[in-house]
Amino acid sequence: MTSFGKLPIISFIERFGTGTGEIFRLTKEAGLKEPEIDFTDGFNIIIWRLTPITTPKVQGKYKASRDIEGLLIILIGEMNRLQIQEKLDLKGRDNFIKNYLQPAINEGFIEPSNPDKPKSPKQSYRLTAKGLELQKTLKSK
Repeated sequence: MTSFGKLPIISFIERFGTGTGEIFRLTKEAGLKEPEIDFTDGFNIIIWRLTPITTPKVQGKYKASRDIEGLLIILIGEMNRLQIQEKLDLKGRDNFIKNYLQPAINEGFIEPSNPDKPKSPKQSYRLTAKGLELQKTLKSK
C-alpha cells in the first residue's frame, strides 16, 4: 500500500479530479456498494453494478433484473435489436446483447423470431408467455 503520510487519502484523490466525491455520493444514493480506489496501475476507481438476480418463479410471479425489466416494459409485438436498443436509449451493441438481450432469452422472457438463424439481419424478438406475464405485472405497478 502506498503511504501518503498524514495526508488523508481523499485529499490525494481530489488532485486527480473533482468528480471523485461525486462518484461516491451518486453510488451511495443509488444503493450501490461503495467504490474501491486502486493505485496498482495508476489511479482507478472500481464502481460496482447491481448484481442481476433472477428467480424462475416466486408465488406465481416472475422476477428479473432491472435491465431485463426495462426491456420487457418497452417490447411491443416483434422488434429487432436496433429498435429495442433505441427504445432503451442504449448505444453499445455488445453491451446490449450481453446485459439485456441474452439474459432475457436465457431466462425465457423473450424469444427470437428466427431461432435457427440467430445472426439473420431480419431477426426480431418477442415476449414469451412468461415475458408477457411479467410485463403485465410491471406495467400495473
